[in-house]
Amino acid sequence: MPVPTAMSAQTSHPNIVIICSDQHRADTIGSYGSTICRTPALDRLAS
Repeated sequence: MPVPTAMSAQTSHPNIVIICSDQHRADTIGSYGSTICRTPALDRLAS
């Protein structure tokens, strides 16, 4: 049985990623303008 994947799916719905973490605050993430911590992976994801 074939399994549909994201590569083959045609959809008009937006892609949404929800990240839940009790170790991060919005004011410590670089994509929100912080210079306190370096968060390159989260910055790339946000862009």
